[in-house]
Amino acid sequence: MTHQIYNKSTTTRKDVRKQVQALYNKHHRVLIKISELSKLLGVTDITIKNSEFTNNIGTAIKINSGRCTILKNKMYSNKNGIWVSSSDAIIKQNVIDNSDQGIILMNSNYGSIDSNNVTNTTKGVQISNSNYNNITNNLILYSKEFGLQLMSSFNNQISHNV
Repeated sequence: MTHQIYNKSTTTRKDVRKQVQALYNKHHRVLIKISELSKLLGVTDITIKNSEFTNNIGTAIKINSGRCTILKNKMYSNKNGIWVSSSDAIIKQNVIDNSDQGIILMNSNYGSIDSNNVTNTTKGVQISNSNYNNITNNLILYSKEFGLQLMSSFNNQISHNV
């Protein structure tokens, strides 16, 4: 399993892969906490792309610092899919199936949630204390409690979601 997580400075992908594997092993099938990786490597721009996460007891991808792009990942049967507390976040073209919560965006501004498939969740997409985000073209199906929920969030554009 290769996770394409890297920063845009001097750290090489090889160095990051070693750190990711160490953190992945440390957390026993719970994907790395990106904040730990950020501190270790001084990462400010994080990209997680073309990865697959299955059967994790926690959140598959959790980011709470720096800018991030989460693109074209597949998440099946995790406790939660994506949890982000980061401004300028791009969450695009991900597949999340059979999780308690699909996508959680908290304390995040000026980001986008676009073209994701979120299915068979208890809670689909939750936006909390987050402003000026675009939520577009998402397919949110078979959520038990809600498909899309906004709490204490303002000036978000929501369009073309199913």
